[in-house]
Amino acid sequence: AHRQPLSRSKWWLLADATTPILGAIVASVAPVPGEVFPIALGFFSGLFIYAASTNLLPRAERLPLRQSVPIIVSGVAFMFLVTRLV
Repeated sequence: AHRQPLSRSKWWLLADATTPILGAIVASVAPVPGEVFPIALGFFSGLFIYAASTNLLPRAERLPLRQSVPIIVSGVAFMFLVTRLV
């Protein structure tokens, strides 16, 4: 999509695929202290809300109503289920 060479795209794909595994290994070796966890959770939640409100919502407004309503309803239902199960 961005007209990058195939070799560069493959390296970024590999990096994107391996970083969650490396993150899980680091998290199991060096866990986050209990005092830091609420602050980190709030910080990353704020980043997620910022990204959603500045990047995802404007794109969602371009969808026709017939597509956007089922997506929104399923997202709300999914989040409701997550809050009830966790």
